[in-house]
Amino acid sequence: MKNYKEILSDEEKKALVDLIHVAEQETSCEIKVHLNDNCKGDVLQKACELLNSLGLVKTKARNGIILYLAVKDRKYAIAGDEGILARVPNDFWTETNQQSIAFFKKEQYFEGLQHSIIQITKTVRTDFPVEADDHNEISNDISYE
Repeated sequence: MKNYKEILSDEEKKALVDLIHVAEQETSCEIKVHLNDNCKGDVLQKACELLNSLGLVKTKARNGIILYLAVKDRKYAIAGDEGILARVPNDFWTETNQQSIAFFKKEQYFEGLQHSIIQITKTVRTDFPVEADDHNEISNDISYE
């Protein structure tokens, strides 16, 4: 089994960062992908901890979103800050999560992450449009642990 450093090619990493950049031109939300191998305990709790530790709770509109994948433990979660959670129904997160996991089961990690980013963008751009003074608050680079 591959580890988190091996699941994406350099081209796929660049494509995800570019996709996040494009997504953030359609919405004021900040999106972050975080990868590691192991997640001890509840994956959603860990995603929420990362949301905080990576600064995604410090956005102006409290609209940060993290996609967290623990590769070897085969765990995935999407977590959003309070501004997002107030507007996006819970079933959206569950459905998007399950759809992406279907890709991961086939070791199509890029496709699963790409799917999540596209679905998130389609869902949040109406409630969180880009504002005139919008700027990138969080690095679009993939983070690792």
